[in-house]
Amino acid sequence: MHYRHNAELRVLACIHRPDAISAITKLLEVMCPTSERPVVVFVLHLIELIGRASPIFISHQMQKKTMSNNSSYSKNIILALNHFKRHNSGVVSVNVFTTICPLMFMHEDICILGLDKLTSLIVLPFYRKWSIDGLVESDDNTIRTLNCSVLELAPCSVGILVDRGHLGRSTVSSKSSYSVAMIFLGGNDDREALTFAKRMANNRNITLTMVHFVAVSDDVDSHWDKLLDNEILKDVKLNNVGDEYVIYLEEMVKDGPQTALIVRSLVDEYDLIIVGRWHNVESPQTSGLAEWSEFPELGIIGDLLTSSDLDSKSSVLVVMQQQQIDS
Repeated sequence: MHYRHNAELRVLACIHRPDAISAITKLLEVMCPTSERPVVVFVLHLIELIGRASPIFISHQMQKKTMSNNSSYSKNIILALNHFKRHNSGVVSVNVFTTICPLMFMHEDICILGLDKLTSLIVLPFYRKWSIDGLVESDDNTIRTLNCSVLELAPCSVGILVDRGHLGRSTVSSKSSYSVAMIFLGGNDDREALTFAKRMANNRNITLTMVHFVAVSDDVDSHWDKLLDNEILKDVKLNNVGDEYVIYLEEMVKDGPQTALIVRSLVDEYDLIIVGRWHNVESPQTSGLAEWSEFPELGIIGDLLTSSDLDSKSSVLVVMQQQQIDS
């Protein structure tokens, strides 16, 4: 939110498995980098250190030879990202690193690299993996624990990317349309998520829809929060965001169940849905939903979109603005 409109966006993307590369590169593609708004990407390949050896931190830009262990994984990542860089020449810079450390310290390496490279967004993969037919293939609770640790200590905003098996298989090309929705309820995280989504309003092949959930009776949010929300929504309502048309929809809701019903109706209409984490915030729009939450790290709306009983092909990006630490 606090970046200048034409400033470069510095992103740290974390990868545990080679099959996550396509989803990450797709997300980078829909950021719509341009010469006026370039993207600098730092990709961190995370490898668990087994035994008592000292942690290792490798820059593949500095290294002439790759390590023998896990080298094929790192090579695949480098090849895929170099291909992405070539297709976005002059507007994307890519730097690949590998960290080999114990799981209990991995979140520290992520946060240290993010701080060192002055990134504004850290992208983490969700711990659950889906197949292309919508079935859950595997869960890795060590990744879930790692994500939660990063959320607590991150030096910048964090996005958890939930790939339902389709994000990396569709393309943003001249022959296809890629549909993105941003669900907005209000608050810091939603404002951060909306700012990120606005970058996508510069590609004619991306359809961006902003869905604003408004409470019929809203006495919970602070007056200041409402002023900030209205300010960031102003250009969206006027369709003055980017070069392409942005669809603005407003949904009046009375409670959480009504919100859930509308959110569930959106999952088959979009390739990617962006939401704010909006964690531990009470509001009329989400009343009664928190007690059913399965994934608290995704917030209430992110949890709804990622529910195991939801047959969805929409991938989800849950954004949390850097938390303010009380002194």
